[in-house]
Order: sequence, then structure tokens, then C-alpha cells
Amino acid sequence: MVTQQHRYIMNYNTTNDKGTFRWPDSYLGSEEYYSIDCSYYLEAENDLLVAVEWTVPPELTSMDEVVVGSEAFIKLSADTVGNHIIKFKLDSTESGKDQIVQERVKLVVLDI
Repeated sequence: MVTQQHRYIMNYNTTNDKGTFRWPDSYLGSEEYYSIDCSYYLEAENDLLVAVEWTVPPELTSMDEVVVGSEAFIKLSADTVGNHIIKFKLDSTESGKDQIVQERVKLVVLDI
């Protein structure tokens, strides 16, 4: 269940075409919800986010995925220390595209 305690994206790196989001650092053994505000990617005024396809590296465990309005949430278990890249693709109702965008998110997992 998504709660008010989920983490949001901290910054957006615009140094390349695709860009890389960065979530707040996590800690080994933690389980937290992270989110992406997808309203930026929705092309039409009445476009609705239908689904998000997440690609999670084997060093992390995806525990839950939820779409609420224009936000996509994923609950991750931080199983391995290091820098991890999570990819996501969006599907929407009005754009007529199966994949609106494919972007990346960086999550740093620290040892306590």
C-alpha cells in the first residue's frame, strides 16, 4: 500500500538526451516506495497513465508496483550496496503509443 512516506525523485540530470532521475539514497535491507510523476510525459490533455513497465536490476527486488493518477510507484528492497539503474516505460490512453518514453532512475544503496 502506498503511503505518504514514499520517496520522490530528488533531481533530474539534463546532461544527456534521455536524462537520469535520481532518487534519495537508500540503505541496505530497506524496503521503500519510490515514485515518478509521469504528468510531464503525458502528451494529450486528457491522457491517462495506464501502466508502467519497470526493469529492475537483480541486485534489487521489486515488491509492489502501483499507478495512482499520473504517478507511478514501485516498492524496492535494497539487497545489494552500490549504484543501481532502474528503467521504466509508460503506457497511456490517449497518446496512441505503447511506449511513451523509456527513462532511467539511479538509486544508490549504502551500507549503514
